[in-house]
Amino acid sequence: MFYEAVRLRVELWQALALLLTASSLPWLMGLGGADDGGLGFVSTSGLLPPTLNLTFIQGFPVAYQNGMPLPSFELQESRLYLDLGGLWKAFYDEGADHMLSLASRSRDVLNRLENRGFHTLDFDDSSWEDEAIPCSNNVRGGRHEGYQGVVWYRRVFHVPETFKGMFVKLVFQGCNYIADVWVNGEYMGYHEGGFTPFAFDVTEHLNYGGLNLLAVRVDNVPWETVKTIVPYRRCDWWNYGGIYREVYLEASPMVHVVRADATPVKAEEGYGFKVRVMVYNRWVSTVEARLRLRVFEAELSESDMLTPFSSLLIRGEGGGPAEVCETLVVKPGDVALAEEFLRIENPKFWSPEEPNLYVVVAELSSPMGVDRFSTQVGLRFLERSGLNVLLNWEPLFLKGLARHEDYPGTGRTVKPRDILRDLRLIKKAGANWVRTAHYPNHPLTYIYTDRLGLAVLEEIPVYWFDEEAYGIQLRRGVARQMLIEMVLRDYNRPSILFWSLGNEGVGCDARADFLRDLSKTLRLLDETRLITEAMVWNPWDDAWVRGGLDLPSFNLYFGVFYGSVEDLDYALEVFHMLNPDTPMLVTEFGIWSGGDVGEMGQVEYFEEAWKRIASKPYVVGVCWWTAFDYDSMLQFDTFGAVDWSRTCFKPLYHAIKEAYEASRPVGVGRAGGWVNRILSGLAVAVVVAAAGFIYHVRVKGLSSYGSRTQLILIAGAYLILGVLSICLSWPLFIASSWVRQLLFAALILLALGILSILIGVVTFISWVRSRRTK
Repeated sequence: MFYEAVRLRVELWQALALLLTASSLPWLMGLGGADDGGLGFVSTSGLLPPTLNLTFIQGFPVAYQNGMPLPSFELQESRLYLDLGGLWKAFYDEGADHMLSLASRSRDVLNRLENRGFHTLDFDDSSWEDEAIPCSNNVRGGRHEGYQGVVWYRRVFHVPETFKGMFVKLVFQGCNYIADVWVNGEYMGYHEGGFTPFAFDVTEHLNYGGLNLLAVRVDNVPWETVKTIVPYRRCDWWNYGGIYREVYLEASPMVHVVRADATPVKAEEGYGFKVRVMVYNRWVSTVEARLRLRVFEAELSESDMLTPFSSLLIRGEGGGPAEVCETLVVKPGDVALAEEFLRIENPKFWSPEEPNLYVVVAELSSPMGVDRFSTQVGLRFLERSGLNVLLNWEPLFLKGLARHEDYPGTGRTVKPRDILRDLRLIKKAGANWVRTAHYPNHPLTYIYTDRLGLAVLEEIPVYWFDEEAYGIQLRRGVARQMLIEMVLRDYNRPSILFWSLGNEGVGCDARADFLRDLSKTLRLLDETRLITEAMVWNPWDDAWVRGGLDLPSFNLYFGVFYGSVEDLDYALEVFHMLNPDTPMLVTEFGIWSGGDVGEMGQVEYFEEAWKRIASKPYVVGVCWWTAFDYDSMLQFDTFGAVDWSRTCFKPLYHAIKEAYEASRPVGVGRAGGWVNRILSGLAVAVVVAAAGFIYHVRVKGLSSYGSRTQLILIAGAYLILGVLSICLSWPLFIASSWVRQLLFAALILLALGILSILIGVVTFISWVRSRRTK
């Protein structure tokens, strides 16, 4: 009876529910993120345009940025590097204009940026602060705690003569949020976005064998300054600023491999990789080059875990690896593409249980020298089928922990051993899945998840957006650029199973348009993964369907911010009734250990929520928020199973480990017994009340209701009461997907409304009859 009642509600009211925007729910429930802070509509004209564009070469999409094809940013053992980390000079420009930072780089804007000569060779920076780079410059307890604004950086460095005659690019792995770069006083360009890498061709701007100056202006635009940045709200994580990831020079031959993207395929001739190699000619004349492609089975030992060089996973080049060769002719300043199939004998698939890896090696020989490019890959196949997500044709159930890239004292600046330690702690908790919070993490994170066997959901920082903000990003294209940068940086990581287009956005039409735009872009680049969005709980929300996503993901906080933990049963069944053929991910559920909850209260909540969520066969993944405590611009968060320092393991960690290592729970019971009785009782009450009134009118006559004037007033009052009650029942009914008690309030109002309209109509008919009798 419970299911029939729910289905009846769906059939009657789903159309109306879907007309209401999801943004009404956070307002109704007092949820959904920070207030806009008075931010109004912001025009995008005159703002920084994206620096990345997609073009098509030989029918394939190719990304260009800063005048060159976008590289993979994978470190190569065969290339030369100059680490630019170390002691820099820094000046905190507290009075800087953030709108100037966001302004399109016209000559006038550049003049204003350069007017104090901070970028010039002869500027005296001796009075500036010393700062070790990379560094999150505003960590809690630091000299500039919580600072959000402009910092100028200067670094003098020596470039070896050995770099001369090679293609040299300047690489930044991460600067938050807008970075402008000068080399030896010459402006190289800018980059917007705090979590993805970027590079500049500095081949002709360096003083080889001598001293050079690198000047960088980084504006960590304060959240809630303007809606044009990503993210723009005051989020519940820390807005770390500065040059917080590595900076270095990379030298390679003038004709070199830009990237080698390996896609797992099942062909008639067997399993293997379709490898697309991009070759770039930075030389002044056309070059003929010979490309040799091979794939090796990786052999991973404990001593190899931390290395960024995938070539070190090859233990020998014997054993008959798959190999193809091709000759390419590349024009000056141009790109050539080669796509080949490398067949794998006796293939070993990648999965969290068996993280088998391969290494693809692209060796390019030309008159400019030999370039050897290696990349770590995995053979795995992912698809959605019915209520399941299949990995290598087997149903997948993901048990996960989310992780913020956040450490006491260093913020988002991380060391490889810290990343690996975190991921190992997550794996030891019985997890096979990690959600890397709301932004692309350090690139080594995903190399290590490949090696450890942890599936990943990776996300762009489209966080707590509203309808207007989605519209702005459709026009600006910065979020789209972030997506492309993320996907092309991490394309070869088999552990990444899901791309997420944002977290807890609200709205309907503009959000659906935004999701559709990004999902179309994504499918041009990658068809091997599933696309999702982490959503505020609202089973009526169909923006993900209209946006072309593969499956929905929900953040569930029943019993924390709304409702009770018992409501999870009812709420998930509502979603399933609306979407009977759709699997879903639970990207967040959790509660803090601080305050009056306590560490044991955290355990109790996990156990109750886990058995209710994980027992649903249409839930294909569950992720506790979070593995570790983390800092926030709102308040320090103690959601973690381990404390911020990674030294104190809460009881929750052991409870998660026990649950995740056990069998998936089944049969927790339904929430429908007493719901059914209430629904039936309300229906009986309406029928009895209506029947009683009609009997009273027909048997006792109209005289019992007084004069005809009184009769028409009674009819009008009942009609108004009925319409008002029904109108009030709609928002309560929509919100009942959050808290089931609101369903009862909605049904009571609906019953009252129907009964009142019925009484009003009968009374009005009686008035009409009395006039005819007269």
